[in-house]
Amino acid sequence: MSAIGVLSSALRMDFLRYRRSAALLYVALATPIAAHFMVPVTESAYSVLLVNGAAPVLTPAVLGFELGMITATVLTPMAYIFLRAGPTRRRPWQVTDTLAHSRVAMTLGQWAADSAALWLLLVGLTLAGAILMFLRAGAQVLSLVPDFASMAACLWLTAGPAMALTAAVRTLLAALPFTRGWGGDVAFFFYWMFSLALPVVLVATSGAIATPSPLLDPFGMIYPVVKAVDVPVIDLTIGGGPPTAEVIAFDALAGTLSVAFIASRVAWLGLAASVALVAGLLAAPQRVRAGTDAPASPGPISTQQIAYAPACAATLIPVHLLSSHWRLLLRPTWYAAALIAVALGGWVLPYREVVGPTLLLLTIFPISAAAARWEGGDLPPFLDTTLVAAQGGRISFLLAALLLGGVLQLPALLSAVATGSARLLPHMAGIAIGVAVFSLLGAVLTRGAVAARLLLLIAWYAYFASA
Repeated sequence: MSAIGVLSSALRMDFLRYRRSAALLYVALATPIAAHFMVPVTESAYSVLLVNGAAPVLTPAVLGFELGMITATVLTPMAYIFLRAGPTRRRPWQVTDTLAHSRVAMTLGQWAADSAALWLLLVGLTLAGAILMFLRAGAQVLSLVPDFASMAACLWLTAGPAMALTAAVRTLLAALPFTRGWGGDVAFFFYWMFSLALPVVLVATSGAIATPSPLLDPFGMIYPVVKAVDVPVIDLTIGGGPPTAEVIAFDALAGTLSVAFIASRVAWLGLAASVALVAGLLAAPQRVRAGTDAPASPGPISTQQIAYAPACAATLIPVHLLSSHWRLLLRPTWYAAALIAVALGGWVLPYREVVGPTLLLLTIFPISAAAARWEGGDLPPFLDTTLVAAQGGRISFLLAALLLGGVLQLPALLSAVATGSARLLPHMAGIAIGVAVFSLLGAVLTRGAVAARLLLLIAWYAYFASA
């Protein structure tokens, strides 16, 4: 098959899997709800964009820019989770990795399918924006076409290349053996933080914010803002700002439709394709390895287990599953030693600044992976055919994870009781309970560890930075 045929086949096959999956429908139905909160009304308790402490006057173009900016910045991790935990998270690599075809073409086709799926969500967001521009931006029926065109242009020029770049990064991480598991989630987290910080660091000055190069603004969040106002930008708040009654004139089209910005978005789209091409060149054959997110085999069933099954079936929490989860959470040995060392440090080291964030970071990976181990593939239906149902495995995992969190918090808890630092008790309970519960919920809902792991990493960074 020619390279064009391989690319077309990979694109068609993956996109068909997206179309047939209920996940795309659920996320598409959620986009109008998300749009409702991405463009707050005047009485809202938050703002998504503040320039010099004032909110832009809401017009259709500003509405589209706000939708695109929040999608490109805040919702990029959600897009990555959708791709990693979506219908194409498992591919028939046993066949595709052994066929004599162009791996570059296949990778480009998979990236194009991922990008098309994310762009379908942008279509839903555009339709929601068409309704919101009448309800909140004062659009008129007589000016429907120009208002809709300006709203859609600002949304797509900002978010379209960012979504394609997210798909390309996911493709690259899936191509490398050491980033197919939790290492890829960590790498994406740092990519996301770097992309947010890059234009901010480059334009940071003691006075007004300088006009950045749009080629150094992958999410398109700084350049259009600086070009949209007639006054020097002294202070800029994007996402989660405080409410304000002050407004400022904001020409969203001046920045997003400028030749420099359009050229930069085309360049970022080309860079995304280049990243996918490099992923095809670097792609290594996939192999099942211990410790990955692939569903673990239940292993051989011994006669002792069969004899024990009727006894434990009568109980909601099988004891042997609880001990098995505990052993899996403490693998490998060096990882368990690191957890114990940090936990013992809670007796003497400051909890809020050192011990708490470290324990939170170290427990994210084993607990999220263990939670997903019982949810992947056909394992839950298989367990439902045995005398020990999958529900018992989930409950036993939750108890094991809560027990691990409680034991790790014990030295810090004793120190807090001895010193009278009761204010730290909610932090300890939040880490011990939150990681276990959130990991289990993420695994049940997405059948994998990616969603819980990435969201917990973001929560860890917020917790660490706020110390």
